[in-house]
Amino acid sequence: MFAVRRSVTSLHRGSRMGATSIHLLEPRISFAPFSFCAEPNGRPGKKKRRPKRLGNGNSVAPKKPVPSSFREMDDLCLVTLGGMGNLDAREEILKRHVMHTDHVSYEAACDTFSKIEETNYEWMRFMSLPFQIGIVTAFTAGIVSIPFVFYLPAVDYFNEHFVTADQPPLKELETALEVGSWSWNWMEPVLGTSTFVLLCLQYMRMHLDLLGVKPYTHQMKQIRAQRLAKAFPQYSKDLLISYSLSSPFYDAKKLWFPV
Repeated sequence: MFAVRRSVTSLHRGSRMGATSIHLLEPRISFAPFSFCAEPNGRPGKKKRRPKRLGNGNSVAPKKPVPSSFREMDDLCLVTLGGMGNLDAREEILKRHVMHTDHVSYEAACDTFSKIEETNYEWMRFMSLPFQIGIVTAFTAGIVSIPFVFYLPAVDYFNEHFVTADQPPLKELETALEVGSWSWNWMEPVLGTSTFVLLCLQYMRMHLDLLGVKPYTHQMKQIRAQRLAKAFPQYSKDLLISYSLSSPFYDAKKLWFPV
């Protein structure tokens, strides 16, 4: 960005030809924090303003509002999310399928979906009973094991009725840790063996999953899905089964011993 000027100087005395000198002028514009576009004549052009950016990084506001719920999404987004296993997306797909099949409004389709959801969670009292028993049993065993290891009256009662080991002097049972060191003689085999059994069961289930063998939970979900498809034969079997398989094994509103 320099202007070039040529000038033919006068002939020096004693020289046979003239010399052409090229003078470089200093730049006519200074570099400011803003960018300018120099015109061919060397004059600065107008300042280019950058478009204002929104908070999401877009330079232009979207013409349509961003969907704020699954109801506002288009079919392509719902099918994509449903294929990824999203439960809410599959519920919305099933509602739109009911609208198309029964030729009803969205509100009527929601009422029909409520009946489908209620049917899906039928017999959950018996299907989820093994899990609830396991939760109560594990919690109770974990809490009860603490006093039977460190609490002297409980340790003494358990020893008298189930172990019949010799009791050390009371001077050696003054603290909870001393009591635990005495009770650990018979509690260690019980707790250690039960822990090892649970570890082996978990290891076995991992290999069952690798082989494709469905455990109890998957089997019960398959039975529930087939039953739901038979209860509503007028709707798509694939959509009903996919919804039932992705739904949880329990109703969040009726988790404990539903009726």
